[in-house]
Amino acid sequence: MQTCWRTEPSIKRALDCAEKAHEKLTYVQAQFAAYRETQAGQLVSREVLREAESRLGAAIDRLGDRLDSLVKELVVSRREPK
Repeated sequence: MQTCWRTEPSIKRALDCAEKAHEKLTYVQAQFAAYRETQAGQLVSREVLREAESRLGAAIDRLGDRLDSLVKELVVSRREPK
């Protein structure tokens, strides 16, 4: 293909611009992949945290129930005549 001397610099600038855009696209894709991986890791951590919070809350509730029973037993045993 034969080019005119006036269009050749424009073609070179366009190719340079396209090359820079491709480099930037590659960089942005890598950054986005890293971001997605980080977000996925945090999501898993949040789910694990929610599960642990749920188990801890249930354990605290059971402990509260046991303490309530203990206090009731102590009150009843003190009221009984010896």
